[in-house]
Amino acid sequence: MRLTVVNYLYFVSEDSAIPVTADSQRQIMSNGTLVLRSVKAEDSGYYTCTATNTLGFDTIIVNLVVQGKKEQKMYFCGSTGKCLGEDVSLLCF
Repeated sequence: MRLTVVNYLYFVSEDSAIPVTADSQRQIMSNGTLVLRSVKAEDSGYYTCTATNTLGFDTIIVNLVVQGKKEQKMYFCGSTGKCLGEDVSLLCF
């Protein structure tokens, strides 16, 4: 059986042509998961992930909503939301 290599590419907002790059706050794992550390309100938005390989591609769009204040210990911050200061993992499959 031959393994197919999958490449993952994330974009912030549906219209963006600028890919998400890894830095101290963002990491793209080998399985396509995008990890955002200590999210801020500015991290809110639509994240588009495109997974490609020799067989084709697939795209998923996730809306991340960051709300609340870190000090309030809010555990539910919107339907797809996270609280300020929390880590977030967005899956690309």
